[in-house]
Amino acid sequence: MGFLDDLYQALAKIGVIVKHTGYGKVVVILGSKGSGKTETTKTLCRRLKGYKFVLSPDSNMNPQPLLPSVKAAYAHIKKCTIIENNSPDWQPGLYIIEDFPTLNSQAEQQLYNVLTKVRHHKINVILIAHQYGVINNKIFNLADYILLYQNAIITPHQLNPKVGGLGNGHAINRALKNLKQYHYILISCNDSKWANPFIDSRDTKILQQALRGQLKSNGLKPISYPKKQGTTTTTHQQKNLKSTLIRTMITQGKSYPDMLTAVQNAFGRPTTIEYIWKIKCNMREEYRQQNNHQQNIPENMYPKYLRDNRRK
Repeated sequence: MGFLDDLYQALAKIGVIVKHTGYGKVVVILGSKGSGKTETTKTLCRRLKGYKFVLSPDSNMNPQPLLPSVKAAYAHIKKCTIIENNSPDWQPGLYIIEDFPTLNSQAEQQLYNVLTKVRHHKINVILIAHQYGVINNKIFNLADYILLYQNAIITPHQLNPKVGGLGNGHAINRALKNLKQYHYILISCNDSKWANPFIDSRDTKILQQALRGQLKSNGLKPISYPKKQGTTTTTHQQKNLKSTLIRTMITQGKSYPDMLTAVQNAFGRPTTIEYIWKIKCNMREEYRQQNNHQQNIPENMYPKYLRDNRRK
């Protein structure tokens, strides 16, 4: 993991006042192959002043050769350095991580440490991935902005913590389905608002403003998108959605206070620790059956996220 070590050490030499970038931001771009992710970042690189660095890492975050088509897209951009086997002259600016992979745990932690530090040096970082599943939650939660293409593989439940609730997650997914292939939605995670979902992906003005620290909350819109005419969410569907959300958070090891708050935000109604414990009990029973365990197994035989921690 020499690349991250090298960058981390270089940060000590990089000043904290950087022209044209504003306070450092982390942007996550999600979209399947051919959706226009590289075209968007290429256009952005041409329009932003300052230095740009592009790399495509392996699971250890070590740079690998870029795909020829991707390399060609950045090759002739002024002040743009393609990082492969070389150790660049590190400078403040825009860092683009193409084709973000599933990282091993050590690389995830080290990248998390770097991302929390580069923000204070006013360095912008863009992570480009084909789907949400390859990005560790801890890293995803650092995102200031999320840019989603029509074919982005992400669910309302996965969006929920970053966009102000499950209702906003469903609204975003409905909007994505109605976009053309080369259109995107830009979400400001800190505001739980979005940019006009009908702008063309080649118009990077809104993303430029975000990276320069010039995008104001009043320039964004509340997340809202109508359901298809004639569709309603029944009480049974709401119950299933709530149960699914709680199961997901239990698996993630969320605390009871966090789960209570998330359910309140997502559905506008509170739940109880007793109800969450009932769902966890069902999950515990499923675990025992899958592993042929007796009903009264010791607590330490359960995975950590299934243990009884109501009093902790």
